[in-house]
Amino acid sequence: DAESAESLASLLAGKVPQHWIDNGYPTALPVASWLVHLKRRVEFLRVWYSKGVDPPCHDISHYFSPLGFLLAVRRAASRRTAVSVD
Repeated sequence: DAESAESLASLLAGKVPQHWIDNGYPTALPVASWLVHLKRRVEFLRVWYSKGVDPPCHDISHYFSPLGFLLAVRRAASRRTAVSVD
């Protein structure tokens, strides 16, 4: 189909297929670097999930929505300290 042909053309050109970006996360990286980064992200999340505790620090580049993560951190801190984030 057309999507498969587009994906193959992108991969042969060293680019991340648009379908992957639409269902994953945006990037300007070439496909090889994107795959390395994806592997790191998955490993980070796997370890975090398997341990069941928050890591001592977060590499926000591993999140699909870094701004959403930062907003959640602000809200959690606001609840803990009873200080408004507005």
